[in-house]
This record gives sequence, structure tokens and C-alpha cells, in this order.
Amino acid sequence: NAVSGTIGGGSLTFATNEAASANAVIEYTLSGSARNLSGATGLSLDFLTFDAGTGFSSTPLKVELVSGATTLSRTVNVSEKFSPFTQAVNFGSVGSFNLSQVDKIRITVNGGANPQFAVDFALDAVKVKPIPAPPALLLAGIGLV
Repeated sequence: NAVSGTIGGGSLTFATNEAASANAVIEYTLSGSARNLSGATGLSLDFLTFDAGTGFSSTPLKVELVSGATTLSRTVNVSEKFSPFTQAVNFGSVGSFNLSQVDKIRITVNGGANPQFAVDFALDAVKVKPIPAPPALLLAGIGLV
């Protein structure tokens, strides 16, 4: 059984062989003004390639935003593709979740009780969509400053 992961050249590469199952957890700890995701509608994940594993056409990907003891969680299924593509994860209605004080962004690929075998991917970028502007720029943009 083999699982490998490398970070280099600006991307994360994750590979498991046909006899191995594993998940990848990527966690960003935010501080200062980076914690303010007000106005964000989701994340965009730029993959160079994504192999969903033996016998599967898609793999679960979960995004969690953590603010104190509260977590906002969204799960999508990433379809197998062998050329670059962008996977959107939309936040949708966030209810009472406070997007202005996000402590962490956690991304889990192939999680759950029974991870799939032979999942491989290369992740090139994770982006907040749209990028929230500082409040002064928002006001200037609509002519209030």
C-alpha cells in the first residue's frame, strides 16, 4: 500500500496506489484581515488533474469554514478529469455563520468512513470567490467615500 503527497512548484500532488485508500486534509489558518471573508460566495479549486479512483467517476470533497466553535460545511463530488479544470464550492446560504471572523478553511478530499482506493490529484490553487475587498474600497467602489 502506498500513499504519497508532495508540495512544490506551487501545487500539491497526492497519489495512492490501487491497494491504498487515504484522504487529504488541507488546512489554512487565517489571521488579521484575512479572516474577513464577508462577501465571499465560495471557493474555487484549480486542479491540474483528478483521478477519482478505482471504479469511481467522482470523489467527495468537503470544505469547512471554522469560526470559533461554529463550522460551516459544504460537500461536492469532484468528477474525474485528466486535464486542468476549476471545481467550484459555493457557500450558499450561511445563516448565522459569521463570514467576517473565519479562523480556518479546511478542505478534505476523499474523506468519510470509506475512502476510495487509488485517488490521485494535483491541486494548483485555492481561491476565495469573489475576493472580498476591504470595506473602504467597497464604499469607494459605490461612490460613498
